[in-house]
Amino acid sequence: MQYIILILLSLSFLNAEAKTTLLNAKTARAVEASYNKQFPSDGGTWKLQKDQAFEVDLNPKTSSHSIFAAFTDGQVRFVLLSAKDNSVIQTLPKSELAVTGIFAFEKIKSVMFKDINRDGILDILILTSYFDSRPVQGEGVGGGSIDIGFVFVSHNDKYDINEDCGEDVRNIKALEKCASKLFKK
Repeated sequence: MQYIILILLSLSFLNAEAKTTLLNAKTARAVEASYNKQFPSDGGTWKLQKDQAFEVDLNPKTSSHSIFAAFTDGQVRFVLLSAKDNSVIQTLPKSELAVTGIFAFEKIKSVMFKDINRDGILDILILTSYFDSRPVQGEGVGGGSIDIGFVFVSHNDKYDINEDCGEDVRNIKALEKCASKLFKK
């Protein structure tokens, strides 16, 4: 099964954390259709996880709207798209934590937009759920779901991944707290 997680990004002057609104169904369908047209999937069609599709302002310094989307075809891929024509601006870096042979993507649990590195551009924090396919081992390793957090840090409108807080994060606030400590100035 393939999913799309989508967040529409517009612009405003925000200090620390973005105000988000859920994407309407019509916009979500249009973005999903556009992505499927641009990037046909080998296994079917890309799907949107509608409960994680938001409108948000990422960069108050630019005048173009963007879309943040997560697409999956057995593994998840995060992409920034132009809201004007849905063309790809950047495919965000792939995670080394979510090894596809061990972990199977289940869903996005929550997304937060916050300027963690204090550069005036919002960073993207994502809490995901993966199924750990390893056989159950001592101390609870293997089997069942595991939460993995990703922090995509902005650098002049390009994003890098930071996975220092990623493994087995319990909630988005814990991910935010850990990431904030990493980028204290």
